[in-house]
Amino acid sequence: MYKETILLLDIIILLTFILVSLIPFRLINLKNKLTFVNPLIIHNIIFLYYCVYSPIQKIFDDNLLFRGVEVIDSLTVAWTGALITVTFILIGYFIPQLKQNFSIKTKCTLNYKQIWQYGFLINLVGLLLYFLATGFDISIFNAFSPNRSRINFLTFGGNFKNYLNYSINFLITGSFLTTVASFKLKKKVLLSLLILILTISIYLKFGFRYRLFFLISPIFLFYLLNSKSNIKTFFASIPVAIFFANMIELVRTYGKGLQLDIIANYNFDNLLEKGLSGAESDIFISTAGIMSIIPDKINFIYFTPIIQTILYPIPSTFIDKKSSEYILRAFEVLLSSPTIGKGAAFLNFGEYYYMFGWVGIIVFSTIFGFILKKLWIWINLHQEEPLAIPVYLLNVSYIFMIISRGYMPQQVFLYIFSIMPINLIYFFNMKKIIT
Repeated sequence: MYKETILLLDIIILLTFILVSLIPFRLINLKNKLTFVNPLIIHNIIFLYYCVYSPIQKIFDDNLLFRGVEVIDSLTVAWTGALITVTFILIGYFIPQLKQNFSIKTKCTLNYKQIWQYGFLINLVGLLLYFLATGFDISIFNAFSPNRSRINFLTFGGNFKNYLNYSINFLITGSFLTTVASFKLKKKVLLSLLILILTISIYLKFGFRYRLFFLISPIFLFYLLNSKSNIKTFFASIPVAIFFANMIELVRTYGKGLQLDIIANYNFDNLLEKGLSGAESDIFISTAGIMSIIPDKINFIYFTPIIQTILYPIPSTFIDKKSSEYILRAFEVLLSSPTIGKGAAFLNFGEYYYMFGWVGIIVFSTIFGFILKKLWIWINLHQEEPLAIPVYLLNVSYIFMIISRGYMPQQVFLYIFSIMPINLIYFFNMKKIIT
């Protein structure tokens, strides 16, 4: 049904979007593996998944309802937003830099042995802070049991408890560093593997897939850069990643681990179909729905996300910030219900449009493209430093969160706990180069 209702204009915009999105792939140099993970390429792979693969699959499955609301007539505005986004990210990326002096003035002097030690220390700190907030709970290491067994001795219950809860994200940096350091040193391999398995088990227990993505994707990319794997391996891994992401979505629970018995309800064909379906496939159509009601049914929010990003770290006991109110309000208007939209999300350009319309998409996309170019210049200058590649890959992996969650306060807050630790390790170990 939906295949017959797609407009010619939609097809033209979609094809133009795909062509523009493929332009950065010309940056790949088969003799330089680092170009495989250019931030512009990583961005567009993720963006094509959300804006092409997922909605096209929805169309062929005749399923363009977002929680009961028809969005077929809203695809044009969403694909236009996607096209504007990739276009102005390209423009921002290729804007001439403000400074042409790209000489190295500082470098990080850490070796892989020290990197492993930092990773191990961060893991310990992350676990201790988390246990301080929730109580000592060894059951978090068992992803296959829903049971919890906490010892609440000396548990902290103050205003900043949420900070301690999020310290479990420190294990992303810690386990990543111990894994890559062991890979390079060929030492403490079994211990590092045990740390990685325990960390994955914790994140599977909690059920939040973004933590697994931030942990596993940079490890895979690091292996790609430091092995004989080629670009075919890189692209072949994408459908495999989609399959496992869908399998986790199928059996995960929040805080109670994996329910593997659910798989018994599927035969092989259904399981394969489920595995190759678009994980988080509703996010594009929810973005289309939200954009279609702005500003006719709901006004632009202008600087609200920026203000809420500043207020977000402040405990709610000190200030009535209502950080997610503008998100909930948009879904309430779209779905005509204050509850149906809970847990829903839209893409980053949906939030930019919600702020300032098309101008918002243009401005924020241009800025983002400029930042990606600065990141690319930085890694090309510092790639010989042992810690530089891990810092770069973890930051590049965070592009996934920026694209898939159009909620600026959450983006910044999760970045602080998930990615900032590795940045700080690098920063505090920089030394000036004496010439």
